[in-house]
Amino acid sequence: MKKTFMFAVIGLLIAANCWAAAELTSEDVIRKQQTMADSKELYRALSAESVNTKYYVEYKGYEIKNIGPKMVDVILHVKIFENQIYNKRYNELLNNMAESESTIDTLTVWGNYRIEDKRLVANEYKTTGLRAYILDDIPIQIYANGKLAGKCSTYRDNLAVSFNITKFLTSFVWNFPKVFMQNWNEEEVVIDKKWEHAGIKEESRIIPSTGLLLKLKYKINGSDIDSLKSLNVTLSECLNKEHNHWRNINLK
Repeated sequence: MKKTFMFAVIGLLIAANCWAAAELTSEDVIRKQQTMADSKELYRALSAESVNTKYYVEYKGYEIKNIGPKMVDVILHVKIFENQIYNKRYNELLNNMAESESTIDTLTVWGNYRIEDKRLVANEYKTTGLRAYILDDIPIQIYANGKLAGKCSTYRDNLAVSFNITKFLTSFVWNFPKVFMQNWNEEEVVIDKKWEHAGIKEESRIIPSTGLLLKLKYKINGSDIDSLKSLNVTLSECLNKEHNHWRNINLK
């Protein structure tokens, strides 16, 4: 019920944002500012939702890889799906808060990853006041009957992210002087298409509507093989030292 109410409020805020820009009165401007402030608070609440609100997982079966004297090595087949209702609301809210031009105070937020011309791209939203709310990525791990299966993986919106820090730093060094001067002169920040999302590897995988198939390593006692027919597979956020993400520090 609470989530339904929040989505309804988001819809109303989006509708309220569609008035004509011409002949705005002071009341219109104040109302617009209040709408943007309310949108930021809703975005914060939406971003803080649990991983089970954003994604869900389904168990598709298994294969036995090796039978040892004590344990059996198994590959679990699971599919991760995005919650399309959540994803749509998330991007609608970003669009509602987006500003037409970049300034020194704006922050670019990405969403709706997709493949265009064999290249990974994403919608870009320019907004202010969200720096403390941005969730750059979401570390996810999968459990089977309460037991960890596979490693912690990083997801961003509808993308399984592989990040190349070398390309990111190269892009930063190459673009910094130009971007600095554009900000200094209060001009629109323009980055060459070649360097957009430079840190994201080509092997990053978008979660399609049919789900993203994953194969997870799993060990089990021989006496428990029959339990593989109906495993209870669940998602959880990784909270461990190996994934040193700010969300792990601030949202424990």
